[in-house]
Amino acid sequence: MPMGFTESDAFITLHDDNANITITKEGFRYSIADAAGAVLAPAHAQSGLVLGGADAVGTELLSATAESLRLAVTTSSDDVVEVDVSLTGGVIEMTVDEVPGSKTIDFRTGAVGPAYGLGDYGSHANGMIDEGTPCGGNVDARHTSELSGAIFDNMTNQGSCKRFISNFVVFPQQGLAQVLFEEGSKRVALTEDENRLGANNATEVDSLYYFVGDMPKVYADYKAAREAEGYPEVTPRQMLFELGWESYGALAWNTLQAPVEATVRGYAEHGYDLAWGVVGSGFWPGPRGNGIEGTTTSFGMWDDACDYNPADGSYPDMDCPRYPEPDRLKATFKELGMDLLLGIRNNFKAPDKSEYYNEHYDGEFAQYALENDYFLRDADGELVTVEKTGYPKGPNYILDAPNAAALEWYVEQSRLWGVDGFKEDAMLYEPVFAQDGIWNPLLKALHEAGDSVIVRNALYSVPGDVVRNNDTYYGTGANYNEDPDRLPVNMLNFAASAAPNVYADYVGGTPSAGGMTDPAYQDYFVRNAWLLAVSPTMAMGRGPWEMDDPQVDGDQGEQYAESVFKATQFHQRLVPYLYDAALDSNRTGYPSTMTPLPIAFPDDPNTYHLASKEARQYSWLLGENILATPVFGSDFESAHTRDVYLPEGEWIDYETGGRFSGRRTLQSYPLGTDRVPAFVGGSGILVEREDGALKARIFPVGERQDEYKMDGAGEGLSIKLMNTGWDPELLRVVDRSGGGRVDFEIDPITGAVEFDVEPGHSYQLNAGGQSDDTIERPSGSNAPVSGLDYTVNDDGRYTLTWQPVEGALGYTAAVTGACGVAGTAEVGSTAGATELNIGHQPGAGGTYTVTAWTSGGATQPSAPLTIERIIAPTTEPVIVTNESTTGTCDPATPPYLEEPASAWRQSSVKAWDGSATRYSGTAGASATWSADLSPGTYQVAVWYPASPGTPAARYDVLGASEAASVTLDQRSGGGQWIVLGEWDFDGSSEAQVRVTREGSGNLRADSARFTPVDS
Repeated sequence: MPMGFTESDAFITLHDDNANITITKEGFRYSIADAAGAVLAPAHAQSGLVLGGADAVGTELLSATAESLRLAVTTSSDDVVEVDVSLTGGVIEMTVDEVPGSKTIDFRTGAVGPAYGLGDYGSHANGMIDEGTPCGGNVDARHTSELSGAIFDNMTNQGSCKRFISNFVVFPQQGLAQVLFEEGSKRVALTEDENRLGANNATEVDSLYYFVGDMPKVYADYKAAREAEGYPEVTPRQMLFELGWESYGALAWNTLQAPVEATVRGYAEHGYDLAWGVVGSGFWPGPRGNGIEGTTTSFGMWDDACDYNPADGSYPDMDCPRYPEPDRLKATFKELGMDLLLGIRNNFKAPDKSEYYNEHYDGEFAQYALENDYFLRDADGELVTVEKTGYPKGPNYILDAPNAAALEWYVEQSRLWGVDGFKEDAMLYEPVFAQDGIWNPLLKALHEAGDSVIVRNALYSVPGDVVRNNDTYYGTGANYNEDPDRLPVNMLNFAASAAPNVYADYVGGTPSAGGMTDPAYQDYFVRNAWLLAVSPTMAMGRGPWEMDDPQVDGDQGEQYAESVFKATQFHQRLVPYLYDAALDSNRTGYPSTMTPLPIAFPDDPNTYHLASKEARQYSWLLGENILATPVFGSDFESAHTRDVYLPEGEWIDYETGGRFSGRRTLQSYPLGTDRVPAFVGGSGILVEREDGALKARIFPVGERQDEYKMDGAGEGLSIKLMNTGWDPELLRVVDRSGGGRVDFEIDPITGAVEFDVEPGHSYQLNAGGQSDDTIERPSGSNAPVSGLDYTVNDDGRYTLTWQPVEGALGYTAAVTGACGVAGTAEVGSTAGATELNIGHQPGAGGTYTVTAWTSGGATQPSAPLTIERIIAPTTEPVIVTNESTTGTCDPATPPYLEEPASAWRQSSVKAWDGSATRYSGTAGASATWSADLSPGTYQVAVWYPASPGTPAARYDVLGASEAASVTLDQRSGGGQWIVLGEWDFDGSSEAQVRVTREGSGNLRADSARFTPVDS
């Protein structure tokens, strides 16, 4: 349809070759359709515009061209606004030059879905309308990447999990996307009644866009719109796609130079090739934990002189100075081939308001900025003052980054640190100042100054190398930060928001209280490692080798440490491929680095709801040819298989070589901790790094004429498939850049064609006969696994063994009647190994079966094998904490239980082991610690923090020969083990301690201890 408009008594239509918008004059009710007339977004049932709560009631055409309309829209409160509507190349734009007064304004259509995007808010559960920050105890995590039901009426930067702000939403099934560019507070609703975008306190609507077309076009048009509206991105550098490290993951807030250097050297000694590292905090001067200490904007001022009393801070035993030789620190990183990044923020202590401002530790920077009017002001010309921040304490001012002089000054001062880049990490909570784009020009300027930049706060675009989602904490879902299922949802909605260079925190997140030897945390750590290995960027914290118990050969920790190392090596091999995808994303706007499956396969409804806690099929395209299928979620301890959906095309398992045709779900597919969770499809062409050189790996799934082109590390490199088949005897690889014939090898497991490549060269596969594969892949036997047995080594560890099955791609073991297991549960899977470590007694007791997985699917399980449960005498103290997940065999009696669960919150007050404690202010709230003990007499003790609590905490000792109650006054006596008494337990039921709130104030809870008493 040619470009133009039509008008009738009831309708106005604007159309071009890609789309049309039809406006019903009554109510300014507009619908959007494609060029063929198929409706993509229906008109809202009542009105298409709401101003200050008043619906639009009428529309008058003021003027028109072939591409645009000027309309007068009247509301039920008699306000009139002039709305400009334009349509060019499938891009619809609406603007309102002036809104009467300062009012809420909403544009809306009828319901559209499924939907994806919304930046950080895409990880918030439905119903999170008035939530606050920090997010840990205020926001519930979203458990699906699909956004139906989301309503956010105050979408703006509030720190914590509200830092990458975007109201961009994409509807892949319809070929539609939308965004309203707004610096202030934004409004979004994606309900069964409406699809709404709006703004609060609006004086105008700068630009509301709808993009119509296929997904590459939609994202290309969105990129052009971002740039036109003042939200450009920068070209990322390769460094932050390499393996990195963050000090917080290893050393928490209070970093010291000596352990920082020791840790990065430890990685080198264990064979890890770290390329960058972040020291996020503690490097500035002054007593740590005291508000007078310096900040990230104490530019160039290290804590290199002990000119204070450490006892004046919160950590009197901390080294003083903390960073005695900054030049040595920089030299250590340089020696190890690492870039050094520091944490940095755009907020300063307010020198004229903050009691904590101390020029000796803060420097003269804030005062200079104040005198030169470099700080942000509001619409009334008043300095924006943030009273509550993550750091530093007290009132803070914010750099006015759009002020060119202020920006130039800040970047110049940042050079005083003398490092290679920055992790921007501002956390500005209250009051909310709703100027979300204030970070973009600063981050862009730092990047243009040559810095590597990790982005935390930004609006619409990512003006740095990578964007990092909010911190992850070890846990199983107690709150937003501790919810593992939040992480992939967060990542995928960043990617859907056109921010695919996702940095999903470091491996292991904030460490477990039980440390690296806690079996449950080890499960989390290794699964998290594989998740990050198949993500755009990967970083470490604590050393994986800490999981290994040197006194026990071949323990779980040792095996997991090897798996984590394998994960990092896989990621490092992929860096050229990943960086090329990042450059594609930067050039086209399409999220190539990490593509959610509904965007990659918009015509396949099977992809729309895979990324959810219910389905737990978290998967995405990594670059154009790798399907990532990591096992992750709050079931990290028990999950060893996943249903894996393979979209259209041919796919080969990267690890095992199993070959499958797409539009198929591989049910209960073995994805153990020992293997790469990925499949190769598309053109099948990967370019990896091996021993510092580039190597092509071409999996035989592509079609003739498929071509892969690289920029970045392989600039100008291209590989094209012109072969008629895959017979390795007939296949030829040639260097079209004049190098002639190229020697290649065939990987005997995957069938990949492998050969060395050089940047700037063009390669082509020719001939190949008519064979559809390079190797003969076994069809596999359907016979059950045989020979199931077990061994016990010298330290009492049990290992299942069995006979191999022909053509097996993996094995899965299941158990019935084991400790903590209700019914039957998976206990492990392997990628071909025919043995599996199942731990020690009593956990090893139970009835086991093993199932093989072949190209034909899962075989019948083996004959069952029963291992008798043995409960050894309890000889050491048994400590149960609020994080404990093991210690009882009855699945109905967990080691730690809060009732009601909704009454409890995580406290910032730490426990004896450095973990978070818990508290409740609800009358009658209780917490119960349970443990399986051998018969005997035990001293029972409890631990709660030295923080004001309830005067009446009743502790009931249950399961003993005589029940007993002890009431403690938690207003004092905390911070130590308090003995309740000694009791006899016969082992017939769990030993329990239950604490109940009977008084006023907060009930505090952390741990219970059962110590055997010598008879």
